[in-house]
Amino acid sequence: LRDLGRVRLELSGLTGPGGASIPSSEVRVHVPQLLKVRTGGSSYQLVPRLLAEQSDVDIPADRTTSFWITLHMPENTAAGDYRGVVRLVPEKGAALEIPLSLRVLPLTLEPVPDIDYGMCMSYEFFELESKDLSQADKQKVMQDGLAMLRDYLEHGMTTVAVSSPYYF
Repeated sequence: LRDLGRVRLELSGLTGPGGASIPSSEVRVHVPQLLKVRTGGSSYQLVPRLLAEQSDVDIPADRTTSFWITLHMPENTAAGDYRGVVRLVPEKGAALEIPLSLRVLPLTLEPVPDIDYGMCMSYEFFELESKDLSQADKQKVMQDGLAMLRDYLEHGMTTVAVSSPYYF
């Protein structure tokens, strides 16, 4: 209803059974990037398309925004109920704290033998073909690409179709 300026999302560490904890370093915050999709004539709607890893975004008066939170459970995280706080900190206005609770189940997801999981073609390293990039920029592209492949693996993707000559 009003301009909040730049809004940052923070998540505390989570505390669980017997003093067990999940540190805030295991949290990744994303903001969905929106795509205009025509709904007929000159009208359109905004739909989420990609998740950008960032913890802050401008929220003007005429817009709502979603945040996507990914929590990585370290190995041997104790099963049980965990509690923490999500904190929204606007540039313009008072911070808001929202209680967060989640239940860690006593299970480990194992890969299914003989089944590969994948999605889409991968373009993470495509920019390395540019002759205009400095060595530092190429290193950044490489690190970002490797981080993306690690993220695929963390989410169960076991295959990727790479669209550049940079194979790993």
